[in-house]
Amino acid sequence: MTSYELIEDRKLAMRCAHLVWAVNKYYVLACSQQYYLKLRQHLKPDQPNLTLAFETLQEVEQLYRKTSSDVLPQLPNALHHIAGYFKNILTKEERQAVDRLIQDNPQAAIRQLEMYTFQYELPYLMKSRLWGRNRHFLFNLVVEKLTFQGEEIAPHRLLWHNDTVLKGNENE
Repeated sequence: MTSYELIEDRKLAMRCAHLVWAVNKYYVLACSQQYYLKLRQHLKPDQPNLTLAFETLQEVEQLYRKTSSDVLPQLPNALHHIAGYFKNILTKEERQAVDRLIQDNPQAAIRQLEMYTFQYELPYLMKSRLWGRNRHFLFNLVVEKLTFQGEEIAPHRLLWHNDTVLKGNENE
């Protein structure tokens, strides 16, 4: 069992919240645009509310964690946003085919876009929890390396929790 050290540092919590949001953004959008807009509001740089952001993301996770990504209620909307990343990568014909697939068969479209994401190695999208291969990660896991107070912290060692961060023991 992993033990955790509690880190009460608002700046680190904010950095972690934004990294967690980045991997959950399209997953949340595929679940509910209302939750997506709430989270964006709670994470605004000028007036963030990390507790409300965490609670909202936790609520989305509780509601949808057992729902397969390919049947999430607003999947086509999220897929249209993701398809935008391929605007300058795919040919016009390929983009049109993806757009038709999103409309006609979102279940096939998500598989196609996931394949393109890893084929073309788009780092931002590769970390998305929308992809089936990433859904097993905890919703509040920080999947990037961070430096805090001169210490480099490896990916998958930090958990964002409200205004704090939990750091997993490296030896466990």
